[in-house]
Amino acid sequence: MRFKPGRCLAMPAAGAIIFALLGPAPAAQAVPCPSGSPSTPCDTTVTFEVTAGALGMTAPSSVTLTYNNTTRQATGSWPAGDPVTVTDNRNSNLAWQATVVSTAFTASGQLDIAPSQASYSPGTPSTNNGSVTPHDSTNMTAATLIMEHASGAGSSTTTWVPTMSVNVPIQNGAAIYTGTVTHSVTAA
Repeated sequence: MRFKPGRCLAMPAAGAIIFALLGPAPAAQAVPCPSGSPSTPCDTTVTFEVTAGALGMTAPSSVTLTYNNTTRQATGSWPAGDPVTVTDNRNSNLAWQATVVSTAFTASGQLDIAPSQASYSPGTPSTNNGSVTPHDSTNMTAATLIMEHASGAGSSTTTWVPTMSVNVPIQNGAAIYTGTVTHSVTAA
C-alpha cells in the first residue's frame, strides 16, 4: 500500500469505525431570488413556536402591621417594592381569579384573634395586558375573591400592593401576634 499526501488509509479491525477528514463542511448557500436579479427582493420564511407556560403567583414572605391603641386595629400595606404578582404565561385565555384567606392570629398566653377580624384590600392593580377587577375582603375566614383578570389572549403580569387590617378584641393584651395569609390563583 502506498501513502499519498492528503489521504489517510488504514486497515480497520473488525467492527471498527473509520473517521475521515475530507475538509471543511461547505458553507450554507444562499438561494438566489427567482428572477436572479440582485435588485429583486427575496423572501425568507421564518418559523417559531410560542409554547404554553404556567400561571403563577408571588407574594412577600412577611409583612408587619402597625397597631393603633385608639382604634384597637393593626393596619399596614405590603412593601411597594415587593407587591403581590400574578404572572400568566399560558399564552391562551388570560382569565384567572386570585383569592386570599388567613389563619387566626396567635400570641403566647393570649386569646386567638379570628380571621373574621381581618380585612384585605388589594388597592389599584397594574397589568400589562387585558383588564383586572379588584375586590375587597372583609372576612378572611374562607378563601375570598380579591382579584380577577378578564379573558383575553397572550400573556400578562399583574401586580398590586394590598393593605390589611386586623381588629383586636378588647380581651386581647399586649403581645406579638402572628398569622398566615395565603394568596392563591386559579384559571377561570
